[in-house]
Amino acid sequence: MLRSPRSLFWLASSTLTLGVASSAHAADPCLTAYECSQGSSIRSPNKLKVESTDRLQTAVDTGWVPKCTPPTTDGHCDQPLQFRAQVALDPQGQTPLYTIDMSKGTFIQVSWPTPEAFVVTLQPSTRKDATLNITHTITPEMGLYFNVLSFKFEISLDSTFLLNKLPNASFDYVARGNGSFEPWGFGGAQVNVKGNDLNNSRIIGITLKDLEGITGNDNITRVIDGGLYLNATTNSDFQYKTTLVKVSGGNGSITTQGGQTTYPMVDLDALDLNVSVQGTLSYDGTIDFKPVITITSIAGIGVNLNLPLDFATLAVPYGGKQDVPVSFNAVTYHVPLPNLYVEAQGSFIDFGRQDTGKRVMQQVGMENTGELTAVIKDAYCDDPQFTISSRPGTLGTDENATITVNFRATRAGSHESRCTVVSNDPDSPEQSFDVLGFGVGATLPDDQPGGAGAGGGGGSGGGFNEDAFDDSADVGSCGCRTAPSGGTSAGSLAALALAGVLGLRRRRQR
Repeated sequence: MLRSPRSLFWLASSTLTLGVASSAHAADPCLTAYECSQGSSIRSPNKLKVESTDRLQTAVDTGWVPKCTPPTTDGHCDQPLQFRAQVALDPQGQTPLYTIDMSKGTFIQVSWPTPEAFVVTLQPSTRKDATLNITHTITPEMGLYFNVLSFKFEISLDSTFLLNKLPNASFDYVARGNGSFEPWGFGGAQVNVKGNDLNNSRIIGITLKDLEGITGNDNITRVIDGGLYLNATTNSDFQYKTTLVKVSGGNGSITTQGGQTTYPMVDLDALDLNVSVQGTLSYDGTIDFKPVITITSIAGIGVNLNLPLDFATLAVPYGGKQDVPVSFNAVTYHVPLPNLYVEAQGSFIDFGRQDTGKRVMQQVGMENTGELTAVIKDAYCDDPQFTISSRPGTLGTDENATITVNFRATRAGSHESRCTVVSNDPDSPEQSFDVLGFGVGATLPDDQPGGAGAGGGGGSGGGFNEDAFDDSADVGSCGCRTAPSGGTSAGSLAALALAGVLGLRRRRQR
């Protein structure tokens, strides 16, 4: 409904007073007057943290080395011994291969520029409170090809077989790395993970005698005996990046840092928003191999050779076969809200028959059941014969207060007006009630705003002191504002965001 010219003047004055904050309203409604709140996941049993012990497959395949020109159809040639390796990255023992932790610093901002819907914003942060940790080993799958004297045979060994069947097999390699990044992770996180020096990174050592026993091939050591030793080291880059954040019940997913979605308006003392996060982990780098074959005998004749002598370090670039999807458990973010109830709303107050010029008053009760301080931004009546002479600036949680409504008839006859209380209540920013009165006697001049006879009324009945509450107390980088700590305030928004009961209390039935 239209406000009286007096209340429109108050709004214009408020805009001038707010200055820069008001000019930012179009870009961020939360920067104007108390219409936002910050929520955290501190009450949620889950955290934005994910751990994985799954193997990461790579695209590494050395092929048969030494390479032959031209090779046979099976990749072999006239070489006494060839070696082949494929490699996966596995967790080291019970330690997770990767841990992504965004438990700290992920706050959401909820604003309500209109009573139609909440606007949910991922609050940006410049602090790198999130971490990416990587710990992995290398597990090879190997192939050996022997072409000694008149004996030719090939052996294939996967990593599980090596670990479970060979008593002297061991994977001693471990590489670790960690890094930090800004929470929510849309900017991405990158960690470089380097292993030890190649000469100090022996990942497996087995004897051909062991191979003979577990493969059932009793002819291996009759033809050739010795051992296989494989050194390897990695230099890898791991990248994590969030791809979307979804608020359950919200209108669409958020795909950018500081992005927004809307959430249906509800009448509650606080919001509990279920938030889920998805992302991807990618990895690439280089694996250096150095195979060493020690031959102690050929056809029973003792020798001491490293064959073939031209085995050199193999630097093999690798990448993940595909990006690994990362899903975090849903986390509940608790967001305090103001919830103001004006007792007379939707009804009327009857002042009865009164002599013209005589001032009478009645009290209208209000209560804030919300977990965030309610701010009374304006209170006014359309007809200047009805004025509001006092109102609180703020109501803390579970606080009660009254506004004083005056009737001073200046004309004979029946009079009716609509009075409105304007607050930062999300779903009911304007709560109205009707006032009735009947004047008896001569016609008198109307009350002048702020005049001696006006009793300090507000809206169409006089100006309040707008310094009764402070609109400059920003909380963090959110831009959310709270009432001052004294008087009727319930304390700072930061305290309210972290404290309070777990359950939500619905506003009383109106």
